[in-house]
Amino acid sequence: MTDTTAFDWRSFLLRWSGEWADSLPDDEARGEDEAAWQARWLGFPPASEARIAAMEERLGRRMPPSYREFLKVTDGWRHAGGFVWLLAGTEGARWHDNESGLADLFEEYLEEDAGPEERREADLWRRGLQLDVESDITHVLMDPEDVDEDGEWAVYTWASWRASPPERHENFLEFMQDMYREFHSLRARPSDNEPTFANDTTRKLDEQVEEAKLEALRGSWEEALRALDEAKAYGRPRAGGLGDQIRRLLGETYMVYFDGLVTEPR
Repeated sequence: MTDTTAFDWRSFLLRWSGEWADSLPDDEARGEDEAAWQARWLGFPPASEARIAAMEERLGRRMPPSYREFLKVTDGWRHAGGFVWLLAGTEGARWHDNESGLADLFEEYLEEDAGPEERREADLWRRGLQLDVESDITHVLMDPEDVDEDGEWAVYTWASWRASPPERHENFLEFMQDMYREFHSLRARPSDNEPTFANDTTRKLDEQVEEAKLEALRGSWEEALRALDEAKAYGRPRAGGLGDQIRRLLGETYMVYFDGLVTEPR
């Protein structure tokens, strides 16, 4: 289990911000993001303890540890992944209270014999703390009833256009790490007018893919597959195709695509 209170939020968010700034075309009209691009910082000034305490008094609950530590570094965040344009800080977070009407929608599709867990999932839209402020119809809710032994609340994300159930993240830290990987994955294959997306993170992951290929050939396919799956989550080229080749050799056929295999000279 990750010690969320010991995580170095500032270094992580500075790296993310710098990579985001470098990924933008020079001639792009950045609009509201101009200041963030110039500062190379997607965040805001940090929230004071008094400001966090006032938020908790307003909401009637103490915030989970990883979200509290995040707020001490930045009171909100721009571009959390590709579809949440503004993530709430101390003022923007609010109880969702079925504002979207999704509790009714999810309950409508419950079977008559649905169990307590399924009904609890549908009720998320009444009890969840909403963190998305501006997004592409993407909801981000922290669940005050899905709490681990460290006091961390699970985070759920859902968008109707994905046609899939809400995605659960163990805590706010894991959610932000997933959004960082999503940012990488979306930038990994730039369009014609975008700069090549290359930085210390991508170079390290590409080296990891090459080493994983060699490890697989040496017979250490378990270790290779773990490394390839990590690189695939960041959208690194060849990681998915190489991983699928290993899975096919293991007899797995479901959702195996061999991405890039026919153009691989080796």
